Amino acid sequence: MRTLLLCFVCLLCLLGLSACEDKLLQPSIYTPQGPAHMPQFNREVLLDASGSCYTGYRNLNIRSDRITLSWNLSTAETGLRYKLYRGNYLLSSFSGNTASFTDSLLSSNYHYNYVLAAISPTGLSKLDTLSIKTACIAPPILSSRINSARQVILYWTDPSDIPGAFHVYKGGTLLRTIDEVLPATHDHLYSILDSNVSEYSSYDYEVQKVGQTEQTDLSNPLLVTVSYNLTPPYLSSLQQGENPEGEPTVMLLWSESSSAETGFKIYRKLEGESSFTALATLTTPNQTSYTDEQGLQMGNTYQYMLSAIDTESSPPQESAFSNIQSITIQEDTGAVWQVALLDEYGDGWDNARLTITVNNLPVLSNITLSDGYGPAFFNIPVRHGDQIRTIYNPGIYAQENYYAILDHYGNIVAQSGGEWYYPGWSVPSSISTPIIVNLGGKSNSSAFMLEGK
Repeated sequence: MRTLLLCFVCLLCLLGLSACEDKLLQPSIYTPQGPAHMPQFNREVLLDASGSCYTGYRNLNIRSDRITLSWNLSTAETGLRYKLYRGNYLLSSFSGNTASFTDSLLSSNYHYNYVLAAISPTGLSKLDTLSIKTACIAPPILSSRINSARQVILYWTDPSDIPGAFHVYKGGTLLRTIDEVLPATHDHLYSILDSNVSEYSSYDYEVQKVGQTEQTDLSNPLLVTVSYNLTPPYLSSLQQGENPEGEPTVMLLWSESSSAETGFKIYRKLEGESSFTALATLTTPNQTSYTDEQGLQMGNTYQYMLSAIDTESSPPQESAFSNIQSITIQEDTGAVWQVALLDEYGDGWDNARLTITVNNLPVLSNITLSDGYGPAFFNIPVRHGDQIRTIYNPGIYAQENYYAILDHYGNIVAQSGGEWYYPGWSVPSSISTPIIVNLGGKSNSSAFMLEGK
């Protein structure tokens, strides 16, 4: 009897509770709390306002083989952890007392993508992302000319990103140290005069950029013979193309053997006209191409020639004219792209072969670099929308080989076996995913777009 009475009392209690809270037996709705803190990389020590990595190169936070990252930490939240990723690779997992990390053993002149995640105890996170290019350490690109006083003028540009000064060597001995010009740019033309030379004698020159923590390799050695000559260039070809606005252009390609030019003069006339008109004056020695975009009309035939000039002599000098080439501007005539072959060791491709197909038809079969470093160039006639593929057959020492496809503006649109200034990073591969030709600009390729750019 007492047991029945106790059960009855319990039942009354439960009914009373349910009357007070009819959701007592239903599950509650739970929302986990994420971190309030938004992690942020310290971009101001890496990037300038335009997004360039110039700032990081100058303060050495970005070097050719490492990147030092830093970020803000939360002082208000407890229990936060952080994870740092390069691409999909976890670099580090740490608590809230670490504010920097140096990612090392990287490749130079290459883009790396980073993700920084702040993770709360509930497992939710907030992210910041950052893309950084490591510093290029390609050596200076060296050329020369002889002035009318029979002295040597050395020219070079600096493709590297590292801060430093240039060491100029003559016959392996330091000739001069030249400070870089700030803000440093890749297209600035440096020059020095070497007057301690004798006519008809030959001298070896090299240039190297040396910084606080890094230095480039020596430039390719340049053998200069002191002999003043201003010989006419040879105009090898004219190639019709289009600018990004779809207007016709003509690219002039030539070879030159002058030692004294400060630049070139380009001449043009309509077929049937009596005389040529000066179209442009170029101020870069050793230049071998120029693109004419000035008022070309469909159906017209244009004739071109050029000369080498020395504007620094008194009076200014001009060579005889080159040969004359003609071109008729036509609708959809296509363009000429090129493939360039290089070798890291300098002994050619050692029986490696490359075949280029356009729309699955071979246009260059089993080409090779017979000797030297290269580049050796081969023409690829193309039209808008064509599909380019390559077939690479390695020889011995295939890891030294490199090739690049260049469009009608001279841009690298695909490459394999490393990079232009660093051939031989890896064994080249065939390109099976087609490079689609776009004559209005750069080609798009889903296979081998320019690595590190």
